[in-house]
Amino acid sequence: MAPTTAVSPPCSGGGGHIEAPYLGRGPKLLPETGLTRRDRSALLRLRTGCVWTAARRHAKDLCAPPACSRCGDPETLEHLLCACPGLAQERSRVTTAYRSQGLHASTLEHLLFPSRPHLPALRSLVEFLDETGIAAYR
Repeated sequence: MAPTTAVSPPCSGGGGHIEAPYLGRGPKLLPETGLTRRDRSALLRLRTGCVWTAARRHAKDLCAPPACSRCGDPETLEHLLCACPGLAQERSRVTTAYRSQGLHASTLEHLLFPSRPHLPALRSLVEFLDETGIAAYR
């Protein structure tokens, strides 16, 4: 069995973590060039779990139900990036960009920690965050 690296989001206050197999290595770093500081910041906040979804606000007693405003399901980061039917059209552009680069795009780990951090794929994820307002979940 391959070793795994558990990445516990420091800002999550509990409530899950991202586990990804890296064979003893950490996840691929974001590219040094090609992304603005704002874009890198948004991607790093997602990678570390520092995004204030309804589920996180609910866990901190800052909102009543942790429901997604688009579909009513519990609003977690995984829900927003991978499953929300209300974001299917916007998400399809991200998955198309990832797949055109030969990357998987079906899980939260695939999106946040691509096996090869291609700029077009990462830019499509940043555009998705901006377009849907997820980038503003602070």
